[in-house]
Amino acid sequence: MHGSHTTTLATASLVILLVSVQLALADNNIQRRHVQLVTPQPYAWDEYGPTNPLKPDGSDYPCKVPQGGKFQVNGTPTEMVIGEAQVVSFAGWAVHGGGSCQFALTEGMDPGRDSAWKVIHSIEGGCPKANVAGNLDAGQSPDNYTFTIPDDFGPGDYTFAWTWVNRIAESPEFYMNCAPITVKAAAGSTRRVKERREAARSGRRDDGQTSYPDLFLANIGNASNGCDTSEALHEQFAIEYPYPGDSVSYPDGTANLFKQPCDGNPRNNKSSVASGDPSASSASGSTAGLATASSISSLTTMALTSSVTSTGSVPSLDSSTASTSASTTSQHSSSVIIVVSTAASTAAASSASSLSGVCTDGHLMCVGGTQFSTCTGGAWTTPQDLASNARCKEEGESVGLDITNIS
Repeated sequence: MHGSHTTTLATASLVILLVSVQLALADNNIQRRHVQLVTPQPYAWDEYGPTNPLKPDGSDYPCKVPQGGKFQVNGTPTEMVIGEAQVVSFAGWAVHGGGSCQFALTEGMDPGRDSAWKVIHSIEGGCPKANVAGNLDAGQSPDNYTFTIPDDFGPGDYTFAWTWVNRIAESPEFYMNCAPITVKAAAGSTRRVKERREAARSGRRDDGQTSYPDLFLANIGNASNGCDTSEALHEQFAIEYPYPGDSVSYPDGTANLFKQPCDGNPRNNKSSVASGDPSASSASGSTAGLATASSISSLTTMALTSSVTSTGSVPSLDSSTASTSASTTSQHSSSVIIVVSTAASTAAASSASSLSGVCTDGHLMCVGGTQFSTCTGGAWTTPQDLASNARCKEEGESVGLDITNIS
């Protein structure tokens, strides 16, 4: 009798253990289905759902926080210095053939439906993974991307948003994860905070050129005024944003972008950004999203391996300051997409590559300390200029560049 009772208890314990393991595995699989923001450290989630798109009725816009929910800083906000490269990383394997993403900022740690989100960088195609037909295979990870906080945004607390319109899905979707960040001034910066904030809020640079459009919205019902991306989804093309802003990258090139006909954000349609025709800021075809004036900088995308460490400290927050995202210290090595601004001048075209010999696709080489070349199809491309304040170390072919910023 005693032995039978012991056997029954052992069997029950084993069943409980197996159920616990199954639940843990199921939860892990759920968390890995879609992609979610990892760095900067997102807000703590009130409920399950960071990997899901926003609800079709837009009831959890912005940031997948239900109406009435509170934004909770998870640890400490991520510190970001104006003008320095910042890394955005993701977790998950269901990248849905990539798509288009935007990075945007708003003031405050409790953004609402009426908050103004200013776009500081757009990625048209190839986000959160470049050159992918569907979802990721075992061992693959989403790409990392870099951006900088423009000088027009003054020091203080902000909420960072990553939005994503995936290329492949059963129905139109819109993803949005948010993180609190603390923006700090660069060393030697003398520009007044008030001037910066006014420039960012108005969406204009000091030279009067429209620079920071409002966040693209679609696929979330009345929150996006009925705008959707069903046409692009039917064609399985990444969208070309109607108002991408000045900082744009194209990890998958521009040949297969779909010119999105609507933008559900009323601020874009009413503001000076619109100027009556979205095509004014975003052209179609092989030049999608590129400015035509030769004085405008073109954008070159390169991949490199980087070890990134981010730390943060709790800022002093009150009702007059903006919100910031929590950040834990993290170190990782992965593919990073870096956008380098290069002057669209005849000088770059005339400096034909003198590099020769076979090379490994995707590898980079520093040329003269101020230019770089990419190995494409086993041959080196024509060297292109780095940013004016950047220098690279000449060390031959490598998977990345050793870049130093100079004042």
